[in-house]
Amino acid sequence: QHLELQHLGLKQRDSLEGESTQTHPAEKLQPPPTVIWEPEKDELISLVGLSITSSDIELIKSRLPSQDFVDEQFDLTESNKTENILIIFSTPRCGSTYLSSLIHSNEICVTHEYFQLEQYVPVLAQRWGCISDLKINHEAYINALLKKRTSKNGWVGINLHSHHIKTFEAFKEFFPEDVQLHYAHLVRKDILGQAISYEIAEQTGQWTSFFNGTAEQFKEYCAIVKE
Repeated sequence: QHLELQHLGLKQRDSLEGESTQTHPAEKLQPPPTVIWEPEKDELISLVGLSITSSDIELIKSRLPSQDFVDEQFDLTESNKTENILIIFSTPRCGSTYLSSLIHSNEICVTHEYFQLEQYVPVLAQRWGCISDLKINHEAYINALLKKRTSKNGWVGINLHSHHIKTFEAFKEFFPEDVQLHYAHLVRKDILGQAISYEIAEQTGQWTSFFNGTAEQFKEYCAIVKE
């Protein structure tokens, strides 16, 4: 089922200047008080086709800006019944972060890359207590995702890039059968601009305005355009 944005009742903000300008308001959300899993040593945690140590997770957490939707402040303290799941199929630098911000600012749900294995899955799994026997418990992760990120309207939003799909496939059996799935395919018309934006973000590490980039990004942009 393809879902057009107007079906969600989204209101576009007055200014749209690209992926790096989004904001993530969280005035009404309060973080949960406890962290269930605390490693005593540098343990090797097995993910889906990837292994990561507890010190790696701590390093990832230290580099993520607080405005990122993975942050604890966006966890809901009261659980709501999940009725609808929005799955956005996207590619890096296509505007999916801005769309997620737009969905959040309209108080629909907190849409994010919940199956991005390199950063977000281990960080969330650690905080939500989904790691046991040095492995992420898939069922516990889905249960925690629905509990912590289902809005009062009954919506959960998932942003899926192509390299997230393998992880999503490994977890999807634990979603409840009685929820309504909605799909959106997000495409950026300016493919060249998207490629340039991706290369700059890849080289500088500045995936949004909240990440600290390098002063070389403008030089890199000029070089790519010239080539």
